[in-house]
Amino acid sequence: MKLQDLQKSLKSITSKEIETITSKRHDHILRDIDSLNKTYENIGLPKVGEGTYLHKNTGKQEHRMFILTKMQCLDLMTGYNHELRIAVNRRWEQLELQLQSEQQRLHQRNEARLGCPKMTDALQVQRLEEGKLTKPHHFSNEHNMVYRIVLGVTAKKFKEAQDIEGNLRDALTPLQIEAVTKIQDMNTTLIDLGISYKDRKGTLDAFYEKRFSALLLKEFIELNA
Repeated sequence: MKLQDLQKSLKSITSKEIETITSKRHDHILRDIDSLNKTYENIGLPKVGEGTYLHKNTGKQEHRMFILTKMQCLDLMTGYNHELRIAVNRRWEQLELQLQSEQQRLHQRNEARLGCPKMTDALQVQRLEEGKLTKPHHFSNEHNMVYRIVLGVTAKKFKEAQDIEGNLRDALTPLQIEAVTKIQDMNTTLIDLGISYKDRKGTLDAFYEKRFSALLLKEFIELNA
């Protein structure tokens, strides 16, 4: 689920989703929310908003549902038994954790993106100091090396194998992005120190094996279990 969708999910929940989570009949949930709205009206609070949904068995016929904020949902669940309250509360917690994870992934992605110019600038300075010109393939060699170490193949081949469109880093896990960022930053430092491509690759391979290899293998197994 994308960040925008997660943020939207944390702002509201429908009575249909409450039905799915609790296995409580939807007409009973509607009845309970109608009762809650009467209480809100009596104490001067905004009522729960209404919407509609389509049911596969009734074609284009619209059916009534409610759209609750988190606080309205908690007010509704106060009258339910412990098991139902816990189920809905865990759903909110799950969405919040997903949002935190997606925010972390986007932050790491941006950090990795910001690191790219530093690496290419360092390479250009190193080659100038050696009296050499820097051509486009020199930059792509560095990026390909980073991705080969982390993903096993170049970014282009990884996208083709995984059928990924758009920016590759949008499809990577937070751990993969962290690995790319770390290797990229370390490579930049090694370039600044004047280390050759071959020696840099050996150092980066060793660091990856020590720091990320086992973690990424574990993540792969868990994601494909």
